[in-house]
Amino acid sequence: MNNKSLYLLLSIVALFTIVNCTTDSTSLYQLTTSSEPGDGGQVTPVSAEAAEGETISIQAEENDYWIFHGWSGDYSGTEKHAEVIMDGDKHVIAQFRPIEHILSIQVDGEGDVHKEIVQQKVSEHEHGTVLKLTAIPASDWQFSEWSGDAEGDALSVEIVMNEPKSVTATFAGLPLIETAAVNSIGQDSAQGGGEVISGQGSEVFQFGICWNEEGNPTKSDECTNDGSGTGSFISMMADLNPDTEYFVRAYAENSVGTAFGDEINFRTLDNAISDCGVMTDQDGNEYDTVVIGSQCWMRENIRTTTYRNGTQIPHLESNSSFVNDQSGGWMYYGNDPDNADPYGLLYNWHTVNNSNGICPAGWKMPDDEDWHELADHLGGQFEAGGKMKHEGTEFWQSPNEGATNESGFTSLPAGYRDFFDGTYGLLGSITYWWSKSEHDNINARYWENSYQHFMLSNLEARKNNGFSVRCVSE
Repeated sequence: MNNKSLYLLLSIVALFTIVNCTTDSTSLYQLTTSSEPGDGGQVTPVSAEAAEGETISIQAEENDYWIFHGWSGDYSGTEKHAEVIMDGDKHVIAQFRPIEHILSIQVDGEGDVHKEIVQQKVSEHEHGTVLKLTAIPASDWQFSEWSGDAEGDALSVEIVMNEPKSVTATFAGLPLIETAAVNSIGQDSAQGGGEVISGQGSEVFQFGICWNEEGNPTKSDECTNDGSGTGSFISMMADLNPDTEYFVRAYAENSVGTAFGDEINFRTLDNAISDCGVMTDQDGNEYDTVVIGSQCWMRENIRTTTYRNGTQIPHLESNSSFVNDQSGGWMYYGNDPDNADPYGLLYNWHTVNNSNGICPAGWKMPDDEDWHELADHLGGQFEAGGKMKHEGTEFWQSPNEGATNESGFTSLPAGYRDFFDGTYGLLGSITYWWSKSEHDNINARYWENSYQHFMLSNLEARKNNGFSVRCVSE
């Protein structure tokens, strides 16, 4: 080989070497990885290199109680496994964030729960964070206990957020109590009561009623102890003063305190029955009277045969005249004059509705409003009847239930005459008094006492019935 050929060969080899070296130094790229934060997890590989256009596989792995959040730096994505295409040197960061546990707080009763971070990681619900929970009762309530993932009855408790947790704070309030209406009112006693609706998270250990003469009764006044728990109850007030206004409230006690129901006032009956003088009817018959509340009533059934204007009231003796009458008339019970005293006469409703007037001047035929006022003063219809009836069985059939006549009304069982055929019945068992109030074209209102019960009942009946009459002062 001549020198010229050798020189050419060496030149070609040198050029190839230079080109090859240049290519190798410019096509390899470096990949580095890291984690943020550092204790959140790790990435493999930590570093690697590859030629241009090649890919490097990277993998993120989170530590306990952390989750992979995504890639940042020279690569983005949310999958833990990634393929990075190398077109230059790159740095890729794996982003981690701590697991956060849900804390559910429920409140039973009236109050609130305050959260305070005792030891914090990144956020208040991050795994490992320590929270202090403090119960804050509402006014007139008190904290009772924690339940769920917290226990105890201390106002404050600490919990570690190492898993999802649920906590209930239970508060107890004053009992819910209602005062019942007062009835069976006598001269020295009355019946009250109430209803304990709820202990509001705390057991009711005592309930009853309290009363006084000044108002707003409390446990420092006269009180009863009628039991514990919830529900309705009845209570008696004894040793009361006659003709005195009293105020009463139901109460209930639990661990929170004492709660009272609404205040109710009532007046005991007068121990001395008073009157408003002797009443004289159109026939000259005289009657005792009695004051009951603000009303003055006849103390006997009327037995007049004359209207106020002097017109005679027809005597309906026969059954046919009685059944067919449409204008008014009177009768003896059983057509026997001996029954006029003490029972009075019987009249159909047309008589009491006659514009001539059955009651003497200064007196009137009572309507339903007047009868209701009487009943209300005597404690309501359920109790009034017994307080109106003549006591014992001299006139009334046994058992003459609940009869005390403490009102002085002195009701006697005068019986009645039936509109259908004119027959008489129930003398000694029952009495019916007409009301001026009309029910409809055929029927009118009436009020009733019976030997079987202590109620004062009011119903309606055919206007042609023969019932008793009491007058009330105007």
